[in-house]
Amino acid sequence: MKRCGFALGVLLAATLVWSGCGGGSKAAYPDATDVAWEFPGPEGLEEGQEEVLAEEAGSEAGPEAGDAQEGAEAEETTEVIEPPEAPVLAMWFVTASGPKGKEDAEVSLGKADEPPAYASTPGLQVDIVVATENLENGRDVMLQVGTLVVGTKKVVVDESGAGLVTFEAVTLTHSLAGYEVKAWAVNQAKLYGEVSKKVHVDVGTCSVALMPSNSACILGDALSDTPGVQVVFTVSDPDHTCDVARVDVESGGYSASSDFVQLDASGSAKITLTVLPEAVAPDGVEVKVTARVGDSKNPDREASLPTVTYVVDLTDPVIELLTPSKPSLGPADDKDANLSNGLQFDVGGTAAGLAPGSAVELAVNGKPSGSVVPDAQGGWLFQDVTLTADGAYELTVSGKDACGRVGQAKASVAAKVSKASYLILFPPQGGVLLAKDDMDPTSNPTKDLVYQTEFQVQADAVEAGTTLVVRCRQNKPWSNFIQVGKTTIEKRADDGMYKVPVELDVAVLGNDVSCQVRDEWPDPASSAEVAFKVGLPAPLLKVLAPSPGLVLAADTLKVSLYGANLDGVTPGVEVRDAQGQNAVPDAKAQPFVKGTSAFDVALTSAGQPVPDGPYTLYVD
Repeated sequence: MKRCGFALGVLLAATLVWSGCGGGSKAAYPDATDVAWEFPGPEGLEEGQEEVLAEEAGSEAGPEAGDAQEGAEAEETTEVIEPPEAPVLAMWFVTASGPKGKEDAEVSLGKADEPPAYASTPGLQVDIVVATENLENGRDVMLQVGTLVVGTKKVVVDESGAGLVTFEAVTLTHSLAGYEVKAWAVNQAKLYGEVSKKVHVDVGTCSVALMPSNSACILGDALSDTPGVQVVFTVSDPDHTCDVARVDVESGGYSASSDFVQLDASGSAKITLTVLPEAVAPDGVEVKVTARVGDSKNPDREASLPTVTYVVDLTDPVIELLTPSKPSLGPADDKDANLSNGLQFDVGGTAAGLAPGSAVELAVNGKPSGSVVPDAQGGWLFQDVTLTADGAYELTVSGKDACGRVGQAKASVAAKVSKASYLILFPPQGGVLLAKDDMDPTSNPTKDLVYQTEFQVQADAVEAGTTLVVRCRQNKPWSNFIQVGKTTIEKRADDGMYKVPVELDVAVLGNDVSCQVRDEWPDPASSAEVAFKVGLPAPLLKVLAPSPGLVLAADTLKVSLYGANLDGVTPGVEVRDAQGQNAVPDAKAQPFVKGTSAFDVALTSAGQPVPDGPYTLYVD
């Protein structure tokens, strides 16, 4: 009895390997010399592509389509591009008496229909011919018998656009109730077409059906507590003419067979079998399965399905998210240093175990945000991911393998997108920094021109790690800022108050100063300017006359003062009595000129001499 055997495998929702017997053999089972192929199952169709495909049709026109008429005789033309059409398929069976079922939705076949060349092979074998329209030369045509995909062929298209493909020696199992035989194809425009017929087969033997279908991968272990991988197969005899069933499996050097199991009243039996013995979870491993039914009272009555290939996949792809690698993102992480258009950064990592050529997808807080195909080493990168608001974000990157298993990686980040706001509370607007408050006690206040103090800054929404910089300039138009102090915030203050030590060089800035605070992020935030005066160098005031203890007999007091760093300043003068009251409210002084001020104070009040007694001169 001749058997060639064939392998049938699944990639993605439906990828399988079919092979004919090779070398043009007409045997019932193909061998492993044929090529691998992929097909999208009917459930994988994409719809609504007419507009895109119309554009693609235009790009595929021949060179003549782009020729333009030249000269004054050129005329404007409008080209109407028709959308591509879906494949149209027809199917019939080549029997001993010729083609059968061309125009029929249901076809009945018996042993007499089998071509003589296949008579020695158990069951019924016929050639199935599929004719096509709107399908390009070399495109795959798939054939399914019942629930199992049994082969693929590449269509040969003639000059008229008519295509033809023949599936040779297709085994049709006995079934009086009938089952579906279907062919389908997808053209270059990704449009789907199919043809199907219900076939009733009577060959006097038992009929065989096997579930699950091999059009999808096996993604689970039926007995997780048992070593290896177990699958539950359902073998049935739809005609109820046999009463037992068994399953054989083979993968690599491993093989296993069940005992014959009694069919139940519905004509089916569930058979659990270890298909892979390894403890390691398989990742896309092929397993060949054969289903048989028989008659316990008549051992010669046995029927089997051709061996089909399943793909077992219990391993998810491995996705690693490597960047960003820190829990918070702020202005320093913004790629274009411009927070006005959001915080932009890259998300990158690696992927292993994906379907060839498939992409990984990024979701931000569950919202899809793009996809990229990893490079040959598995690396992937989403560039310029943008966050537009402060808050917590979850980044999820996922990918699928050929069987649809999903692997993913997640990272949570807190984003600071808005700029901080700053306000200088000290020095106050219009204030004066007195020399006595200079924080450098070792300096000579009359000569030192660098004033040391601490600015008090109120910061809103500032992040730890922010560096605050104080910049000052002369308080006059077109003057330039210079940095006078900085500090880095190690930890956010609960009250939002921060101190920044500064040094104000009066020799550079002058006494009238304007300052602001800003951060050092690439897109910095700044405070409003605050203008104030710096009291350096410190003034020195001495009373040269009168001398202490002077006794006056006249009603005029001559005063002479020395003042360092006081030129142009008019001092205040008071003559206080024993009770500390100003006895001469109309006393006036003269401004300092070249360090001196001299003037007379009339010792009168309201035009009357002040009473005799002790008095004290106060100069400010």
